[in-house]
Amino acid sequence: MGMLELLGGKGRLQSVTFAAADLSRVPNYSPEQTNMCSVADRQSQLEASVEKLSEAVQASLSAGVNAAVSSSPASILLPDDEVFRKLMEKVDCKVDKSFAVLQNKLDSLSSLVSSSLSSVTSTHSSAVTMSSACPR
Repeated sequence: MGMLELLGGKGRLQSVTFAAADLSRVPNYSPEQTNMCSVADRQSQLEASVEKLSEAVQASLSAGVNAAVSSSPASILLPDDEVFRKLMEKVDCKVDKSFAVLQNKLDSLSSLVSSSLSSVTSTHSSAVTMSSACPR
């Protein structure tokens, strides 16, 4: 491995600028030197790849459309749908439990309020009775 390859692999040559000291040593490039056969060959390979990809996409789309038309939405169950359904069941269960706990708390609060109200009412009525019994 050469020194420049080693330094280039470690990213040490990013800040270095190279310049040709003798322009006759710089390789020539002109449009005439382009190999048109290799360009045409590469283009035909790309066209073939695009054609195959297009056919595969069309086949996938038509298969997906046929499957969606032939089966009802209820019968299509993907793994993510199953996970979502189980998650929603857990959420529903927890909501139901929370509702039951809150209902019990409300019932306890209601009975506490009514007993406190009856206690206050009886205390108030006995206080009124005692105040009417006392001379002024």
